[in-house]
Amino acid sequence: MYVTNLPRDAEMNELLERRGKRGVTGEGDKGEPKIKMYAHEDRTFSGEALVIFSGEDSATLALNLMDEAELRLGDGSTRMRVRRAEFGHEQQQGPGGQGGERKATKRIGKMQRSVSSVASW
Repeated sequence: MYVTNLPRDAEMNELLERRGKRGVTGEGDKGEPKIKMYAHEDRTFSGEALVIFSGEDSATLALNLMDEAELRLGDGSTRMRVRRAEFGHEQQQGPGGQGGERKATKRIGKMQRSVSSVASW
């Protein structure tokens, strides 16, 4: 899944904790969760992440429960936008019409090839 509208100080552990039992996250070769948090060129977090789930059912559950949910409960400013990641649509505008999705799409596409049969969150 492609997650946007995350607070700029969000951390991977928060995404994992908030996800809870809303789906099983895929794991890399070393057992780490398959979560990619995107950064600007100055290495500050962009507020966007890609989370890979281990199956379609987990991905669908996460989408249904997490879209428009607060990352930090009780803090409406941390309401996340969750959608299925779309690969190969490099000409789309990014969040807020900034065109920021083009670079992310390239990174996501590369990741997709390495996890070919894993459903995305």
